[in-house]
Amino acid sequence: MFGYLLPYKPEMKIKHYDLYRSVYCGLCKALGKRYGVLARLTLSYDCTVLAVLSLSLNRENLCMKRGRCVCNPLKSCVFCMGEAEGAFGISSAVSVIMSFYKMEDAIYDSRGFKRFAAKCLRLVFSRCHKKAAEDFPAVEELTKNMMARQREAESAGAGLDRSAQPTAEALGELCVLIGRQSSMRPVLKEFGYYIGRWIYLMDAADDLEKDRKNGDFNPFLNTEISAENTGDYCNGVLNACVNRAITAFDLLDLRDDFAAVMENILYDGMANVQKECLYSQAKNRKKA
Repeated sequence: MFGYLLPYKPEMKIKHYDLYRSVYCGLCKALGKRYGVLARLTLSYDCTVLAVLSLSLNRENLCMKRGRCVCNPLKSCVFCMGEAEGAFGISSAVSVIMSFYKMEDAIYDSRGFKRFAAKCLRLVFSRCHKKAAEDFPAVEELTKNMMARQREAESAGAGLDRSAQPTAEALGELCVLIGRQSSMRPVLKEFGYYIGRWIYLMDAADDLEKDRKNGDFNPFLNTEISAENTGDYCNGVLNACVNRAITAFDLLDLRDDFAAVMENILYDGMANVQKECLYSQAKNRKKA
């Protein structure tokens, strides 16, 4: 996961932002409890959204507990706590497993010190990855296959559709696992597919100029769009993904407060991330 699924705080009610933060802190706590202190380093916004989605769909019994932040003991936090094997269980496993395979990918793609650092990180996280894989073997298999297919597509210099397919399909299946509702399976799969497609293509668009400069693979470089029009082209492709995800999302039956959090991320957060990544003047100045 890449950390692009962010809420847009200016358009959020305070109670909804506090709810989102409680899930974020709850996931951090679950990671430490299940897989050890180091596993907290894998915490991401994307996996927080998976936890929010699961809590929304399955209507788990929740409790809010106030405590001290592990990273900053001077700070008081509210932790959203769910069922032991519910939203936080699978989301924490996804966080650890996907982070581990991201390290594997870094070893494959990097050279020199970066490769050495990735190998060290993989060694450090191997124990918590093993436990997460044992807890949720379906997530392990899904992620392993996704990364293998992704590497194959990128090695072949594939275009947009084939490059984004492994991540899109994996997120679709993951949302089905998270939902645990047979009647919602087709909708959840559609929703996850386009969220996964957006995440992959958003990361590619964000890295476009760096990849162009370094000569690295990027699916947007395989299009016939001129360099000056690439930003608008990327934005159009990403908007199409968001629109399809929203169409599926509107068919889901979600808990009200959590639904409001998801709506903010889909309608405002994703649009803001695209704006910041593709059109930010500060980013352009930095690149120049």
